[in-house]
Amino acid sequence: MALRNSNNYLVAIAIEDTYNTQQTIIDSDALTIPDKLDWNFAPITAEFTKKENSLYKAADRTKITGNLTNATLSGDFTDGHSLLLALYFDDTDSPYLYPSSIPDTTLSASIYQLYLNSAGAVVTYDVLPGAVIKDLSITGEANGIIQYSATIDAAEYRQEVANTGDDELTISSPQEAGTPFLFGDVVASSWDSKTVINSFNLSLSKTYVDNVLRFQNSLTKTNDRYIGVGGTLSISQLWDTDDNDTDQAYRYNESAITATITLATAAYEWEIGIEGVITEATRPDADRGLFVGNYTFDLTSGGGTYELPVQITVTAL
Repeated sequence: MALRNSNNYLVAIAIEDTYNTQQTIIDSDALTIPDKLDWNFAPITAEFTKKENSLYKAADRTKITGNLTNATLSGDFTDGHSLLLALYFDDTDSPYLYPSSIPDTTLSASIYQLYLNSAGAVVTYDVLPGAVIKDLSITGEANGIIQYSATIDAAEYRQEVANTGDDELTISSPQEAGTPFLFGDVVASSWDSKTVINSFNLSLSKTYVDNVLRFQNSLTKTNDRYIGVGGTLSISQLWDTDDNDTDQAYRYNESAITATITLATAAYEWEIGIEGVITEATRPDADRGLFVGNYTFDLTSGGGTYELPVQITVTAL
């Protein structure tokens, strides 16, 4: 019996030239990261309407009518993760932002779990072709490392593939995960010009067409068009009696207001600019000695600096 060591794999992400066609070349356009990938085959099923003529349900009554694989990718967020932004935003260059109109297609990738031997060579792998990022969250809290989580839909899966012969991967100097962003290096600016925050959570999401339109006359999804984008930014910060007395008046403002969070390492600066309206403004935990204000922006466009729900600008220092 050969036991799988879960502590000895890398994740590789390669943007596909053709949707749902396994990208076997992992080169400088691809990314390898020591992050956590959880995936599972989640078939779409239907039952025959035939009469059973029995007390018992027949084993062959339920049929798989669509192949779908779900995955979650998570880990420390670093200055080398810009490929995730490209996949999520369908935008391969900084500044990363949503398209100005509803796109006909969305970028897909082959996402790998590369299983390594003791010498670090790839022996076998799992691969999820036709993978698209549905949701992306970036979070940070004081004294911590910025974290991320991405929710993924893939069209197929291949499991325990031997890295030989026609299935051998060509791995040539892929990008690697860079330096993690530390919350202590975050620079913040909110609608009231406050620069000190305790935590933040940026959640971005896409609304895809339903499965009838994603699968059509195919057992594999062939149409990953999305019809809406959105998200929220939640931040917590110390309550300031001079600056926060009018916070409630900002709730559901008809004009979008602006907040900026900048992540930085010695090599890169990532500015996350958002437009939104405040939907929640609360100040709990009065007994801790200082009031803490919690605010949630519903991401919208128009009215502020960016005129877009979110824009992420990556700058090399």
